[in-house]
Amino acid sequence: MNKPNVLLVGINAKFIHTNLAVRYLQKYAAARQRTVEIEEYTINQHVDDVADDIIGRKPDILGFSCYIWNIEMVRKLASTIKLVLPDCRIVLGGPEVSYQQAGNRGDMPYVDAVVSGEGEEAFMRLLTAWDAGEAYEDKPGQGMDMADVPFVYESLDAFENRIIYYETSRGCPYNCQYCLSSIEKGVRFRPLELVFKELQWFLDNRAMQVKFVDRTFNARKSHAMAIWNYLIDHDNGVTNFHFEITGDILDDEMADRLSEARSGLFQFEIGVQSTNEKTIVDVQRKVDFNRLAKWVLRLKEAGNIHLHLDLIAGLPYETYEAFSRSFNDVMALEPEKLQLGFLKVLKGSGMETDAEKYELVYSPYPPYEILSSNAMSYEDLSMLKGIETMLETFYNSGNFETTVPLLAKLHASPFELYENMWKVWKQEGLHQFKHNKIKLFEFLRFYGMEMIREASVLLDDALLTDWCLQEKPKKYPPWIEVDFEWQRRTYDFYKDEDNIKRYLSEYEGMNGKQISKMAHIERLSDRYVLFNYRRKSVMNGRPAHYVIELQ
Repeated sequence: MNKPNVLLVGINAKFIHTNLAVRYLQKYAAARQRTVEIEEYTINQHVDDVADDIIGRKPDILGFSCYIWNIEMVRKLASTIKLVLPDCRIVLGGPEVSYQQAGNRGDMPYVDAVVSGEGEEAFMRLLTAWDAGEAYEDKPGQGMDMADVPFVYESLDAFENRIIYYETSRGCPYNCQYCLSSIEKGVRFRPLELVFKELQWFLDNRAMQVKFVDRTFNARKSHAMAIWNYLIDHDNGVTNFHFEITGDILDDEMADRLSEARSGLFQFEIGVQSTNEKTIVDVQRKVDFNRLAKWVLRLKEAGNIHLHLDLIAGLPYETYEAFSRSFNDVMALEPEKLQLGFLKVLKGSGMETDAEKYELVYSPYPPYEILSSNAMSYEDLSMLKGIETMLETFYNSGNFETTVPLLAKLHASPFELYENMWKVWKQEGLHQFKHNKIKLFEFLRFYGMEMIREASVLLDDALLTDWCLQEKPKKYPPWIEVDFEWQRRTYDFYKDEDNIKRYLSEYEGMNGKQISKMAHIERLSDRYVLFNYRRKSVMNGRPAHYVIELQ
């Protein structure tokens, strides 16, 4: 008797993402002589097209990996597929269905089983039971030995321009009430001999980026240090490794070693969430912001690690004013990115349990985002949404690294800058449309001219610098008067061998005309700036640029 045809489906938020969970289940089953196929789609694809593709495969058992970003699409797909393939048994797994199972299945009669908790062993039990014609009991998968977790990569051919995820621990030592990791107890680590072997595979295959999904990578110092040491010692000069860490448990030994890493080897995401003491205590975050700030500044001083800091708006006891202080505290650390997220009241989390206590009003639909609370009104949160838009557009994009600091100096705080920018943006009706590069520059000039007025030359210099930092200009913003006569003088600069050796060694062997097509010299109000587009920062991708003398 042939075993049922099994298909596991991952539906990602973006094409660049990949689903690690379905790959784990596939590899775990394969090691036990059970064939499982996998396929990935994105939430941006049309439901009918995805359903048609899945139906065409005629699975006997169909599993979906469920998260807050895809559960609505999963519901539509599963219900549709069940109508066409009534004998196909549909299984759901993942964090979005691992809690309150009765409620999840009660309104999804087309679902035959839920695999909750860790899926490898539980899903294998399901296949074994159904292969034998027995019933499967929905019960949470237990935490397995991390040595038994399969390594899912055999080739990088299918991962070109996509994120590669990797895991060396499961669980989290913290008890943050807004996070589902607080439900799990304890942390389990993958044996380092396996980790080193797998990291070397990524290095040998010259993966562009590997993103660790460990909840708190540096929860155990010896584990984190061993991996950082290995990667620094075996660096291939190409691969970047992304980690989520807790900043306040770093120490001198860790910081000293990290300072020796190649610039761009590591990228850290550090959760701050709030600097309001009452909030931190109540959500059981247990992070010492003063210590965190100390170590972030220490990492910044080394200048070799891209730092991404997180805040969550809508947490208990954090009013609009208190959140503005958290925002300013984090911006004072000058991270490469500040991610402003909003509280999501996840099923099974402490925030869901205490929703009435905090008068949390949140969307009944995924991702269950906060709408208001006894600390934040809907209007407050709406304003913060606008501030998030300005932050993403003008700070996190990295496209205005010269202009934004200039404008920030004219405001009492960073929060005031983005708050005022949003007010003007909305007042001008710009929130209703998407905007191209020129429109964004025009807005910053419009906004800045109202603030600076008599110092408009400084503003135009900053804007023009940022324009050239993005790419070699093919055209200019409409307020720039282009004088091609002086640009002809740049050819003499490119013909000078000393200039080439000093600033443009990447272009040696080329003539001045060839270089002029790839490098760029820009005239600002009081200086000339050379932009070398072949020499870029590994931290932000911006071209090297120098103030030069031009005869």
